Amino acid sequence: MNASNPDPFETRLANQPLRRPPREWRGEILAAANRAQAIGARAPVVKLPGGFLALLSEILWPSPVAWGALATVWLVLLVFNAASPGAPPVADKSSSPNSAFPFYAFREQNRLVRELIGPTETTQPTERRRQEPPPASPRSERQNPVAAV
Repeated sequence: MNASNPDPFETRLANQPLRRPPREWRGEILAAANRAQAIGARAPVVKLPGGFLALLSEILWPSPVAWGALATVWLVLLVFNAASPGAPPVADKSSSPNSAFPFYAFREQNRLVRELIGPTETTQPTERRRQEPPPASPRSERQNPVAAV
């Protein structure tokens, strides 16, 4: 809401008088504050010098324990990686699949299909004649059979 048209709830709340807290609460609140201050005074405050450590502390502030654990895991992984042998073991070439395998599998598949379908009946002409090609003509003179219809 804007300042010229306040919310009715806020207007009613602003018009109510403030009440004082009970006197017995004051003693309880001050005693709890004094206990917290005494505990805080006993805990050492670590002040880091400016520079890299201050920047590191600012970056890791949301959860320093989690960041420390993550850094430890990375260090352990780096140590194990450095301690492992240089090259991973290579599989024997004799165990690799043959490069001609797909060709043989395709040929076997075709043989099975022909066996399932059976022989195809084809009529062959009794006399094989060589057909003569049509006389060559320029392509621009050819007629399109689809367009002629």
